[in-house]
Amino acid sequence: MNYAAVILTGGSGSRIKELESPKQFYELLGKAVFIHTIEIYENIEEIDDIYLVINQNYAQKYNEILERYSFKKLRKLISGGLTRQDSVENGVMAIDKADIVVIQDGSNPTTHPELIKECIETAKKYGACTAFIPAKHTVVKIAGNEVETVLERDSLAYTYAPQAYKLEIIVKALEYAKENALTNRPIVDLVKRIGSKVALVPSIYENIKITTYENLPAVEQVLKNRLEQQIKI
Repeated sequence: MNYAAVILTGGSGSRIKELESPKQFYELLGKAVFIHTIEIYENIEEIDDIYLVINQNYAQKYNEILERYSFKKLRKLISGGLTRQDSVENGVMAIDKADIVVIQDGSNPTTHPELIKECIETAKKYGACTAFIPAKHTVVKIAGNEVETVLERDSLAYTYAPQAYKLEIIVKALEYAKENALTNRPIVDLVKRIGSKVALVPSIYENIKITTYENLPAVEQVLKNRLEQQIKI
């Protein structure tokens, strides 16, 4: 079987006002965030091909950074879309060959290789899966500035990268979205809409996606800890 990874770095990082450029370029331990993410997949034996979805406005910057590295599995740089859904579609449709596709946020450089492998195996069995973390806090549905409904926390979870899909399932889900004018939807939602089940794979809390400036020190500490463990080994 052939396994491909689509790494999404097409965002503008507008939510992190403290940074001068998109978060994927922020350096942690001397490397851009998206480089850390590529390295995870480059070093997983099961992964055959890597497709990097980029913010085309920074194409030259990507190329300048990538020139410092010799990634053997990186096949293409693909322009991102207006939404995450669009970027996933662009990346998936650029794949030359794959049985299983892993979708990974480039701003999540702390995903553990064993979690990725588990997602691949789960997708082989069930067709689709996502990493998840159970909800820790009370979640409510709101109406204006009031609580409308308190949701049962035991039945709630946060989805995380990686997500893995059989290629035919994710392609069918994306085509369904186009046919029904569904935009900016989570991929797991689109997969559910075509009648496919999405299995859950437990993640850990140090699987951190960088969404705010406050995430950066925590991500850096996780990367430091892993580097120290490798040196000790």
